[in-house]
Amino acid sequence: MLNTYIYTLTTSTITVLLLIAGLALYERTHNRTKYILILLCISISGFLIDVMPPELPPSRFWEVVGKFLSVPNYGLIWWFCLSLIDDKFRLGPLAWTGLLVPAALLLFIFLGDVGLLSGGPQIIKHTLSLIQILMSLHIMWVSMSGFGDDLINARRNLRLWIAILPAITVMILVISDYLLASEQHVLIRLIFILPLSILILLWLTRFQTSQFYFASAKIEGSSTSADIEIPAQDRIAYNRLMVLVENEKIYLEDGLTIPMLAERVGIPPHQLRNLINQKMGYRNFSQFLAKYRIANIRTALADPEQAHLPILTIALNGGFSSLTTFNRTFRTEVGKSAGAYRKEALKALNHY
Repeated sequence: MLNTYIYTLTTSTITVLLLIAGLALYERTHNRTKYILILLCISISGFLIDVMPPELPPSRFWEVVGKFLSVPNYGLIWWFCLSLIDDKFRLGPLAWTGLLVPAALLLFIFLGDVGLLSGGPQIIKHTLSLIQILMSLHIMWVSMSGFGDDLINARRNLRLWIAILPAITVMILVISDYLLASEQHVLIRLIFILPLSILILLWLTRFQTSQFYFASAKIEGSSTSADIEIPAQDRIAYNRLMVLVENEKIYLEDGLTIPMLAERVGIPPHQLRNLINQKMGYRNFSQFLAKYRIANIRTALADPEQAHLPILTIALNGGFSSLTTFNRTFRTEVGKSAGAYRKEALKALNHY
């Protein structure tokens, strides 16, 4: 009877996962999160095939296929969560390390299970569990550290779910791995983790995977105040905001937050988030501040009277709290380092 429940839940879950992957693949939108979602659905499906009791279908061949498909699932879950909540997430060396290291450890465990490797499987299992916990803690930290800066309300709500679910998931996984028998272990995962995750996934997407991209910002922070069309009901608040930004240069204030700025504008924080995101096109508050800070700093770097000032001094006076953050932001916004920009700007002035 227990095996019957496991088989029914497993096949149903795999069907829904493959349906989600098919819907994502069908959409014509090209987005990194979409392709990670497809790979994740396939990997979790492989995991479900692998953990089915041996007396149940599928054949030995599909068990091996399931094992290898499930190898990258820890890293793909990490990738997927970060791609949802972090606009700066890129598939760089750190991201690939987070995928390949746990995948390699899991592969060692699988090879040990089939008798191709020997020695240290328990140590590898403990190491993999530790990495899983560290990944969950990292997801929770990224989710909550960027909560106040995020201007997209739907993603702010998602951050809370992502901050809560990893802790619950890891607790259930660790308990089921170490304290329960094999069949009970599989059933616990199916009952408490996989259907719950799929229901949340379907609720978030409503079968529209484009909702994962949070592509609500139309301008992406590239427009100026002169070419933004603001509805009449938001015009007063927008004008107050522009006075604070362009005339009073409020972006130079250290530790400026959305609630602080909203109080100065005279509107609730959620209304200010909507104005900056939906009407002005910025995805997060840091991006909004960076545009004005970098514009102000570019003027200072091109000023011959300030040529004696170190770039660090100009960056700190321009509202940045560290040189590292400034250098990264300046290169992203301008396409070159602050030193190179200053050299070219001052050289161009000397030619006149």
